[in-house]
Amino acid sequence: MNYNQPLKEILTSDGFEQLKKGHPWIFKNHLKKDFSLPQKPMLYPLGEHWFLLSPQSNIILRRLGPSTRLWPHENLERTPIANLSDFETHFSEPLFKLLKNTFEKKQRLINYDSCFRWLFSENDYFPGLIIDVFQDNLVAQILSAPIEHFWPVIKKLILKVKPNAIIHEQRSHPIRLKEGLPIIADTQTLSKDFKWNGLQWNFSILNNQKTGTYLDQKENHLKALSWAQKLNVKEAWDVFCFEGGFTLPLAKENINVLAVDSSNQALENLKKNALSNKIEKNISVLKQDAFFFLKEQFNAKKKTDLIILDPPPFAKKASEKFGALKGYKELNLRAMHSLNTPGLLVSCSCSHTISRNDFLKMLGAASHDARKQVQILDVGSASPDHAPHTCFPEGDYLQSWFLLVS
Repeated sequence: MNYNQPLKEILTSDGFEQLKKGHPWIFKNHLKKDFSLPQKPMLYPLGEHWFLLSPQSNIILRRLGPSTRLWPHENLERTPIANLSDFETHFSEPLFKLLKNTFEKKQRLINYDSCFRWLFSENDYFPGLIIDVFQDNLVAQILSAPIEHFWPVIKKLILKVKPNAIIHEQRSHPIRLKEGLPIIADTQTLSKDFKWNGLQWNFSILNNQKTGTYLDQKENHLKALSWAQKLNVKEAWDVFCFEGGFTLPLAKENINVLAVDSSNQALENLKKNALSNKIEKNISVLKQDAFFFLKEQFNAKKKTDLIILDPPPFAKKASEKFGALKGYKELNLRAMHSLNTPGLLVSCSCSHTISRNDFLKMLGAASHDARKQVQILDVGSASPDHAPHTCFPEGDYLQSWFLLVS
């Protein structure tokens, strides 16, 4: 096979345009019908770049490394690499540099806090791998067939950057099924104490909703406190509170918070975190469904100064978008009705299929139906250690709206 074959002979016009714009993905339907790829995971050269090949996935090729022309260097022979020793020989040095530079950059971006996201898949030029750092504990989510295949080499490089680290490997994400990989349930539980975001935390870094906590909301947790102080908030409801990312900074500044979640484990961890910071007197917890809770408060005509809505993703695929927006509207409508005037609403979405424009239209419809005047104070996104790439809109998933309701 000619691996220097012109891309227009391999890709459809849609695929060629996507690649030309710097997007790191090539879908199966981007390949012309007379072009076939090998049926096992490997590193595959195409055009100026190297791609991780996932033969069973609809996203069949994902670019490894930056979009720099002929990365890692122009003298590398353009033939597929499936063998681990060949991968190690040719890619250990550039991938070590990528891992090391990314680690150091992330440390600077989050002011050397002890917990952060080291690698964020495509956003950090390493598709199919997510690594979260909790001091010397690393949680690695292995999400794709080629990452699984090359993992023994990649793991050595990670430990070369951070020699004293303990790596906890996670293989429980359902996306693995699309890669032809098994799902292996997280049976081990592990909780550790950390200093993060100015507070003491006990994070469950394994067998949990997230690898530890919502690290991507780090800056929005503090923004919520800042706006609450400006608006002289005395009490708040933190709905979908999880382990207290929004609750604890508010309680530390003597704001009384009712923390609501449907998970017993999350609420127990929140209570531990409150005790560790000696702020338990400012926090009440309630195990309840968020929709039911807000409906109950509305029917009882109860109100508060600040409501935080930080639900899990409502739409994981485009076909779920309509139902998700309906759910977001119901939540926000009920919250707007339950705020003192003026009140502060922090409304979040981590559904990547919901655009900012979609969310804004939903908020407009909710405010109109609630007969409330709503002004946008700020719109936050993911913390800088989760920064999306300009050529990869799928990585821009988190939005946190700070709204003044009157």
